[in-house]
Amino acid sequence: MLVSPVTHGRSLERMGVRTDEPVNVGRFSEGQRRFLEFHRENVFLERRSGRSK
Repeated sequence: MLVSPVTHGRSLERMGVRTDEPVNVGRFSEGQRRFLEFHRENVFLERRSGRSK
């Protein structure tokens, strides 16, 4: 799971999202892969620039 470095850590903890170890959710379908690629390129927030692209 990718977690933006600008995510509020305490909020993740309250939701039960662990970031201290890798999470394997299995294989993604082609549609899921396309969605995740779009999200990484257009939505995912990054620390260095505030936003990707």
